[in-house]
Amino acid sequence: MATYSNSPILIALAWGLGSLVIVFCAARLWIRKVIIDRASWDDIFMTLAAIFAIICSAFVTTAVHYGLGRHIENITDPYSRQMAIKYTILAPSFSLVSATLSKISILIFLTRLIGVAATRLHLACLWTLGGILVIANFIAIVVLLRFCIPIEKQWNPGVKGSCISPVLHSYSGIIPSAYTAFMDIVLAVFPSIIITQLNISRKMKISLCCLMGGSIFATGATIAKIYFMRTKNLGNHNDITWTWSSIAIWYLCEMHVIIIAGNIPTLWPVLKGFIKKKGGNSGSSGSYLNASGNTERSEAVRLSDMNGTKKAGPATRVLRDIDDMLTVRALDDNGEA
Repeated sequence: MATYSNSPILIALAWGLGSLVIVFCAARLWIRKVIIDRASWDDIFMTLAAIFAIICSAFVTTAVHYGLGRHIENITDPYSRQMAIKYTILAPSFSLVSATLSKISILIFLTRLIGVAATRLHLACLWTLGGILVIANFIAIVVLLRFCIPIEKQWNPGVKGSCISPVLHSYSGIIPSAYTAFMDIVLAVFPSIIITQLNISRKMKISLCCLMGGSIFATGATIAKIYFMRTKNLGNHNDITWTWSSIAIWYLCEMHVIIIAGNIPTLWPVLKGFIKKKGGNSGSSGSYLNASGNTERSEAVRLSDMNGTKKAGPATRVLRDIDDMLTVRALDDNGEA
């Protein structure tokens, strides 16, 4: 049997991307709590997602230590073989929890951000899709951990018990993953639908759509994971430490990328300040009155009410968490209302 191993790739992804997740989440909490003092439930859910992602990386690392990434025939020690199978099976459950929590965080963020501009039907559809995601991933976790009863039978064939059909096990992983890919697309596209209706420049619309559409990058990792689930036969445990290593590569990418992408919009207040510091006020798009009545120079979006009036309306508040401004009315370039 060949001795090629996926172990180095798994460790690099687990802690390379894991380090980025820690940095991005720490920056998010610092900005949301210290800089703008507007921490909310989306920050809590994203922090929990990051914690479960790090736990998943730790479980993958433990599995690699015992043999994940190698063919099971090359794991000669019986105890190491059992532990490799055990942690190989347990690690994906933390990935599923992390991915679910991160998407809930993004949903809460979007609801607060564009809820005033979206219709009730929009929000109802969005949260219905989110609820289906939670249920689907919960079922996937149950099937993953209860493939055999008792669970120990999965890594210790000597234990008496029974196992479900490998086909059911395979589809319980593929179907929720396909739905997860669909949700990543929804979370990327939905903000764009609202943003394109705002009274702002085309350049700013494109910038904001890119800022809010980062979850689309997780879709590619999810699709790759589905491909390997299908080709490597998820329900076949005969060489699980090797066949599941390819799947582990992509669920690590999926889990970490969606967290990183979900944190990027919340970093905008600091990024905006950094850009202004580098470029000065020469690129400012005009003066604005904030909620307190003070005029501010800002790289913020120039917003007006959806019906074109100058009083504060839903659209004027849509992007306040991104821009850290409470816009009341926009002034023209001459400073006249």
